[in-house]
Amino acid sequence: MSLDTKKGGPHARGRGGSMKNLYEDLGKMSKLASVGTALAQFVESLTDGEFKLESREWVYRPHNFVTFRVQSKRRKSEKIVLSLSGGTALHSVESPHLKLWRGRYPTYRSCDISIPRQLAAAAQYIEKAFELYRSRPRGRT
Repeated sequence: MSLDTKKGGPHARGRGGSMKNLYEDLGKMSKLASVGTALAQFVESLTDGEFKLESREWVYRPHNFVTFRVQSKRRKSEKIVLSLSGGTALHSVESPHLKLWRGRYPTYRSCDISIPRQLAAAAQYIEKAFELYRSRPRGRT
């Protein structure tokens, strides 16, 4: 399977000024490239936005309800780390196949996708994070 990095692939400047996008990072994975691509496309189907590289994470902007961190340097331990907004409310859809853990911030949860079987659970988490994001009141006082 070949990943089309020109279509649907938001770009960011990488080191040396080269163009880099999430789909290129996912394409470097051996067993999780298709899983990661499906999840990224699912995110894009929920609402308009684009993945932007911030540090080592691909943040879906402007909404910021999900981020992807692709870890593919070591084939034996390759994984996609998802960070999802929604805090403890995400545990209502938690799957035994994909454990959630407290993320970097109290209102985020994370999970490590390491096998293709975790695709369905990850998509469910993304959908729940998006629903929670969409139901939040907008505008700060």
